[in-house]
Amino acid sequence: MSFYSILTRTGQAALANAGSLGHTVKLSHMAVGDGSGKAVNPDEHVSKLTNEVYRGTLNQLAVDENNPNWLIAELIIPSEVGSWTIREVGIFAESGHLFAYGNFPDTYKPKISEGASRELVIRMVLQVSSTANVELKVDPAVVLATRDYVDRADQVKINEHEAKDNPHPQYAYNRNCLINGDFALWPRGESFTDTSGGTYYTAARWRVSFKPKSARTVNATRQGNSLRVDIMDATEVVNLGQFVENFKAEAGETFTLSFEVKSDKDRRIYGPAILGKGKLIPDKSNPSVHNGEWQKIVFYYNFNESYFGNLPVYLCGDFGKGNSSVSFRRAQFEPGKLATNFTTQGFMLEQLKSQRFHYRTVQGENYPIAMAYDVSGGFCTFKIQYPVQLTGKPSVAVHGNICYQRAHGEVKKFKHISQLYVGSECAILQGTFDPTDRGGQPWITVFSDGDSYIDFNAEKLGE
Repeated sequence: MSFYSILTRTGQAALANAGSLGHTVKLSHMAVGDGSGKAVNPDEHVSKLTNEVYRGTLNQLAVDENNPNWLIAELIIPSEVGSWTIREVGIFAESGHLFAYGNFPDTYKPKISEGASRELVIRMVLQVSSTANVELKVDPAVVLATRDYVDRADQVKINEHEAKDNPHPQYAYNRNCLINGDFALWPRGESFTDTSGGTYYTAARWRVSFKPKSARTVNATRQGNSLRVDIMDATEVVNLGQFVENFKAEAGETFTLSFEVKSDKDRRIYGPAILGKGKLIPDKSNPSVHNGEWQKIVFYYNFNESYFGNLPVYLCGDFGKGNSSVSFRRAQFEPGKLATNFTTQGFMLEQLKSQRFHYRTVQGENYPIAMAYDVSGGFCTFKIQYPVQLTGKPSVAVHGNICYQRAHGEVKKFKHISQLYVGSECAILQGTFDPTDRGGQPWITVFSDGDSYIDFNAEKLGE
């Protein structure tokens, strides 16, 4: 299931009005709900949460460093409230109207009386046409006091233990440059097998590559919040890594790569690497891994020259010859000379960032994915709007049977799906069906039939 947020009709109107009159929309509160026990789908027509369980003052509203049309809103839920599961989120304007609404991965919030409680930070990502027309409207004293408590553990470590001041304000929001370092996002499935060689993507943003005939079989599988690579009869390099988009570093700066690894037997893994212009420390990047034990690996990378671009970061460049089974988790690449506690950029933000490179329509039995807006002569045209703008024009692949249904009619399979237009914001596709099937209504709903889906892949643009 995809998790995202949208502006409500009221929010869209308020933002459009603000843009035309030169005013701003003042956002003041954020709420969470349990969806009345069910997952929800974002709907622009809603005016309230399905079942609101907590509302609080917005703690932060910031523009994403790499995406100027993304607003990141933050709510801190105190430890004394809870005993419910969060499934929906909403942001309210100062006027009290619901400005934006989104779904959220099931997250249980305990409270103190249950014996396990903590403050919970909820972040919601909005895509707007102009962030200049939106502002935070809260009591600064409340925000600063709360923010100080939440940031204490991480920020004190950063400020007190780094050898030099952090020269990267773009990472103040989150230090981990990697997306999906906890291997929690698997939009393509959870098990992959390759026997031919080349490059294929597994968990969101993570890629495995090997030369043809350098291994008989390479499997990548989800194991909880870790990725396990199983290799049979390896003779050459098999590597695991990701590209960090729009990475920036100045000459002389140091970054830290850390991750946890576990192997099926005592072995060495070869070649954790950052392919920039610099030097990895220690030089002999072939750490020993012990049988069945998670251990943390740490490397430092000094940039000899300034760097700007998509930076390849590899956790492993070679698993050695023969058969291997090695698992990875908690991967982090951060500025400075200290491997801090592992952190992510937040589930929803990381999902949106990963969807800039790959988007797959929702799978499910008779699950609607689009409405056809032009139906004639055995053809119907429909539009797939991506949740977020892609990095460029994607490749398109249709898997399984995409179906259609007229109002109250039978669900039937399209004979063929063709591409009329594919861009970075949307795709316009055309389905072919029996022209004698005229039904009772001119409009058609486009469905996924069980495991069928449409894949939009722009990963190559990030390499």
